[in-house]
Amino acid sequence: LAQALSYLQIQVTRLQKSRDLEKWELQQPIIDELREGLSSAYRQLRELLTTFRLKMDSKGLLGALESTVNQLRQRCDMDIQLDYQLNNLPLSPTEEIHLLQIVREASQNALHHSKGTHVEIELKQENSAEVTLNIRDNGIGIGKSPEKPNHYGLAIMNERSRHLGGKVNISTRPEGGTTVAFSFVPEVMRERQELLRV
Repeated sequence: LAQALSYLQIQVTRLQKSRDLEKWELQQPIIDELREGLSSAYRQLRELLTTFRLKMDSKGLLGALESTVNQLRQRCDMDIQLDYQLNNLPLSPTEEIHLLQIVREASQNALHHSKGTHVEIELKQENSAEVTLNIRDNGIGIGKSPEKPNHYGLAIMNERSRHLGGKVNISTRPEGGTTVAFSFVPEVMRERQELLRV
């Protein structure tokens, strides 16, 4: 949210300079950027409030993801499927929150930008240590600059992935659509690896 507000401040400065220099033709693109930025900042604020209210119930991350999927289904006509395969892997509360918010951000991007009909959210354990998350849609795919349609959302996902020691990768699927992929090694698995080295 701070990044979004900073960006908006820069756009206001650009707008002021275009006015001072009487370069009126530059103003409409800047106004468009401001409108998009404000819209994104409001959305991020709503997400932040949701996070503050979020409580992991007895089902933990699975319950929170199911609730998120149900909320998304109510907002659109897209078919949203959840494939959760982490039943025997304990994650820390921080890991659960970051994973949940990456899923929420990527899924909302698919709903708002993909123009597709299907979203699949897959969360599983790979190579006995690594957790992988894939969010796939069957939409129009991404352009050469995927940061442009929703650069704020991508910045949020990248920031959260860094906290977990991973990186978000976004790619166009050969069959059409987009894949948002993320992987990391959970704290519990890192501790086990350390014990095995001793």
